[in-house]
Amino acid sequence: MRLNILRHLKAVGHEVTCGEVGNNLNISKSSGSYHFKLLQEAQLITARKEAREKYVMLNPETFDRYSPFF
Repeated sequence: MRLNILRHLKAVGHEVTCGEVGNNLNISKSSGSYHFKLLQEAQLITARKEAREKYVMLNPETFDRYSPFF
């Protein structure tokens, strides 16, 4: 699932809400929260919260360093 999230964020190329990612990949809110947390801890994504929404995007520095051919 986390690879699918990374692929989606790479394809989108900009900041999106967690809900948008979840809807596109058919991930439940609780499952998505878990995966986003792990990806953020690994510094593969950046996340910010604005009001009730959480926005995520690929962290290009870390992502490109560890998976340049993704």
